[in-house]
Amino acid sequence: MTSARPSPASTSLSNTDRLVLLRTFGPDGRETRCSCCAGVRCVERERLRTRLGHRRFARLGRALGHPDVRVTVHGWDLQNPARDFRLLGVVRDGSAFVVRGRSGLKRFAAGQFAVTEHSDIALARALVDALPTAAAGGQFSAHPLDDSPQAQRFLDTDRRRVGYFDITAAQTDSRVRLGWQDLADDGRYLIGAGSPAVAVSVDRELLVRTLRIAVSS
Repeated sequence: MTSARPSPASTSLSNTDRLVLLRTFGPDGRETRCSCCAGVRCVERERLRTRLGHRRFARLGRALGHPDVRVTVHGWDLQNPARDFRLLGVVRDGSAFVVRGRSGLKRFAAGQFAVTEHSDIALARALVDALPTAAAGGQFSAHPLDDSPQAQRFLDTDRRRVGYFDITAAQTDSRVRLGWQDLADDGRYLIGAGSPAVAVSVDRELLVRTLRIAVSS
């Protein structure tokens, strides 16, 4: 792991910019030959390279197109669907980026995107910091979500928000899902992988540490 950069740099990208970046680099990190008609895409590629700078253009393009680790975050606000969100985190060669749609866009198919750059070790904190604020849950101790009365009480409690982190590693093609739930009048719980799954009360720092371990594994 590399040391964290002092502050993330933020960039606004259009969907066209995103597509240019996705098509520019191959899995080996080398730049591909542009094959689009009349060189239009080449013009867009060079315009974006000039705006971002050569090095940042390369880091972002390689990470988006062929990440070492990809983290997709989905969140649903059960009281206000307009606050649903989706985040994307990618890591490659020690650089990490978080992508989020402007105006709370849930899909990455259109619109404007805000991109922040981080070190790989800082990615987990950047993703957790983007979640809605919630205190650690206090009504339930760590417990498996099985047929026990405690598990049933947990499952029957009203929720304000639910979501999950999907973590995919390219080298091993492994996938880990970590769920999170914000209980009404209580707080946040992490739902770990397993059978049965286990619910654990988490504050922001514990969630950062848990996600960091999952990303680096």
